[in-house]
Amino acid sequence: MKRLKIVVVISFVAVYVCVAAFSHTVSSQSGQNAKPDVSELSKNQQSDLLLTEAPTGFDNQTNGLTDQAAFDTALGTFNEQETIAEGLGPDL
Repeated sequence: MKRLKIVVVISFVAVYVCVAAFSHTVSSQSGQNAKPDVSELSKNQQSDLLLTEAPTGFDNQTNGLTDQAAFDTALGTFNEQETIAEGLGPDL
């Protein structure tokens, strides 16, 4: 029983040491603060810099990953309507 208590205590100490040793915070890869220095900007300039409007809508244009022709082909395939007569699932 005494041996079990020693093993448990050593295990808790080992876990505590690991948690304490590996709990570092990362600010950026360059070692500097990742936030831009906006202290010399006006409040409106700061809000324009830090906040951007989310894009809305969909214009059927590629995002640059593929060319427009491949995008249009994939869009045509995506927009096809399947019916019950065609069946669901793979053809066997």
